[in-house]
Amino acid sequence: MSLRYQLANEIPNIQAYEIIPPAVQTNLGGSHAFGEPLDDCCQATFERLKKAEQEIVYKRSDAEGKNLKKTKLSNLINTLNFG
Repeated sequence: MSLRYQLANEIPNIQAYEIIPPAVQTNLGGSHAFGEPLDDCCQATFERLKKAEQEIVYKRSDAEGKNLKKTKLSNLINTLNFG
């Protein structure tokens, strides 16, 4: 978020996209049956990239993100960028 905010103010012709994935089912480091199906998560992510959405979340990470109030987010961005 901080990088996207900085770029928007300093270099407006560069776009930063933030992808916040949930745990996904992969075979990395052994089989993992927990998390969201990898193909579903990837398909949904690419659909949102096609729509040029700059903050992309999927299922559980989306629900958690909605719990973060905009005022808290604004305060966090200000703290990260201005101290």
